[in-house]
Parts: sequence; C-alpha cells; structure tokens
Amino acid sequence: MTLDRLGALFPNRLSFSRTLVRRMSREKWSIKRISFNLNEKGIGTAIYKINTNLSPLWFVVFAQHLSAEDRTDRVIAEKWDATFTLTCEEPTDTQLKRLEANVPLQEMGRYTPKELVLSRANKSVRLFEYVSDKLASGVQPEPSELMDVGYLIRTTAVYGNGKFGLSDLENIKDKKLFELPFQAEMLCVYLARCFSFDWVEHVAFFKSPGSYKPLDDHFKQALGVGNATGLGMAPFLINHPKLICHWMTARENALAEVNGIEKISNDNRKQFVELLDEAQMHLIEWPTTDEEQQAKLLKLKEELLQIAKAVQSLDDHKFWKTLTSWASNSLSLEGQELLNSLVIEINPNVVDHFELETASDELMSIEADMPLISIVKIIESRYSWVLKLNLEHEGSNARFWYRSEEKEEP
Repeated sequence: MTLDRLGALFPNRLSFSRTLVRRMSREKWSIKRISFNLNEKGIGTAIYKINTNLSPLWFVVFAQHLSAEDRTDRVIAEKWDATFTLTCEEPTDTQLKRLEANVPLQEMGRYTPKELVLSRANKSVRLFEYVSDKLASGVQPEPSELMDVGYLIRTTAVYGNGKFGLSDLENIKDKKLFELPFQAEMLCVYLARCFSFDWVEHVAFFKSPGSYKPLDDHFKQALGVGNATGLGMAPFLINHPKLICHWMTARENALAEVNGIEKISNDNRKQFVELLDEAQMHLIEWPTTDEEQQAKLLKLKEELLQIAKAVQSLDDHKFWKTLTSWASNSLSLEGQELLNSLVIEINPNVVDHFELETASDELMSIEADMPLISIVKIIESRYSWVLKLNLEHEGSNARFWYRSEEKEEP
C-alpha cells in the first residue's frame, strides 16, 4: 500500500460514518430534541437525547454570538459559533450548569469520564445566512448554492479518548456501546449536522414567522458537515500503525471476498450499472479549484465510462475478479480505487461483517527475552526501508515535524 494509493482511496461501506448509520438503523436508535432554548438570533442551549439499545446518550449544544474579529478556524481560536459534548450522563440542571461553564471553553475547560466527546464548529456564514433568508421568505435555496459549499457548519476539532478528562477509549469499550473505532466521534458529528438544520430553521422562523418554510428533506440529505482542519492526520498514521493495519486488512479482505464470488447475478450486474451512474453524478457534483484534482476528476469520468463498457462485456463467471484485474492494468490509481469502493458497496451481504475487524487493542507487548539477532532479522525483513535511508543525502531530512509555540499547530 503506497502513499500514492492511500491518497487515492475513496470512502466505502466499511467507513466509520457508514458503519455507524447502519448500526443506528439496525438497532433502531432514536434521536429526540428535548430542549431548544435559543433566542431569535440562534443563541442559547440545545439538548438532544439518543436512545440506543443499551443506554441513553445526550448531545448538549451551546450556541453563542461570534464577532468577526473572533471568527477563525485556527487551532488557536478561543471562541466558536457552537460547542458540543456527547455525554452518557443526563444533563440535569446541576450537570448542565457544569457543562455550560466548561464546554464553551473547549481545551481550557475540565471534563469528567461521563463526557465521551468534545467538539466545536463554526458556521459557513454566507451559506447559513443565505439559507435562513430563503426559508424565511418561504422559498427553498438553490441546489447549486448548497452544493458549492456542501455544509452549514464545519467542525474545527473533535476530541475523545481521554483528552482533557473525557472518558478513555477503554472505558467506552467496556460499556459495549462503542466498540468500533471513532463511532462515538462520528455520532457527535452526525448530531452536530442534525443541529445545523434545526439551527438554520429556527433562525429563519424568527426572521419571518408568517412566510417561513422548513428546509426540504432532500436538501438535508445532500448536506454534510465541513471539516476545517486535519492537522492530526499525518501524526495519527505514524502513532497508530496497528489500527491502520486493521483498517487496511479489513478492506483488503473484503475485496478478496468479493473477488472470490464465482458468478454474478443479472440483478447484481444491473444494480452495479446503476451504481456507476451514481458515481458519475458524484464526480459531476464534485467542485474543486485545484488544477491537479480537476485533471484527475476529468480522467475519472472517462474511466467510469470504460468501466461501464467493460461491465457489459464480461462473463458472469468470476466477474468481480476479472473486472478488478482488468482495472489494475488499465486504469489510474484513482480509477482503480473508485472501482474497489464500488465493488465493496454493491456486495453488502459479503463484506459488512468485516467492519468488526476494524477495531484493535493497540497493545504493543515486548518479548524481553528475544535475542538481538531476532530483532535485527525482523527489521531487515519488515522494515528494510529504514536501512535504505541515507540521511547524508540531500533531501532525506528536508522535512520534520514541529509544533508552533505561537500558533499551537503541528
């Protein structure tokens, strides 16, 4: 798995958000807004209750006014449009007062193991105001305006796993509620998205109660949550090799399982053609100003047509293996990986159980009595790239990680 191929990966049905939504549907979770104490400007507190099949959770929101001079998505920000926490403790008046004193402070606040996730978000001010104005006048927003941005709010941090006193991951696993990676964090982001719809509709209603109309459901389905930063991604890859290995292995095993299918049915082939059409529409709706990415998207659109043509001509026997083998010799990395995600997508009965393999205990046990020669052999066989590094060579140490004392960013 090269860095180039990693960069070309597409989401698939084993991705965190997908596994979470399937679980919520399968276990019939419910989400209820139990408190929405916001003024006409959208400032105040909101509480959502999530009923799971094991125990309830609460999502608590604090929305505040954010002046132009305080508005920034940088890590060094101290104020945000909205701050959130996902908690397993019912927010009584006493608990809500404690949360209100700490959650808006984010890193500067203090939390207990009852709080699972801490997060914050800023509005896409232009789109938020545009949508609220349209809804206030009784008109739905233009789809092109929504798709140009894609979200009403964007998170600038999502914290979990013991940060600032939050519940440790092992504690969450022991409760059996979230045993797979990042499900608690994804639930927090999902609920932030739900709040963004309620938020913009609330503001729109108070602008003009007589003409207000809610946002159509199909527009809500098209909108997500933005992500303003991704500073932790590179160090995460380095610090969690066992977890990354499990994710990649689950995906590769899913692909191998699909490629092992002896024969494709006519219905499955037809469904795959329809999925290719959806993928083509996704590429058409994918806006980017980056010239390199624009070129890749153009090539992807052409390659989807090649895939569609191949699908029509291949035999039923070993269809998936033949298709992916053809792609590995004929398509770009992006084309290969888009196809891999589509192949996984169209075979849920074969691949969905692999989501259970994405978890890892991440324990790193050491055999203290291992001979040094054994360690040398392991390094030579598994990490030979380290031995090939020539730090005297120009460019070998051109990049290094550091943390800015002024901006607190890696």
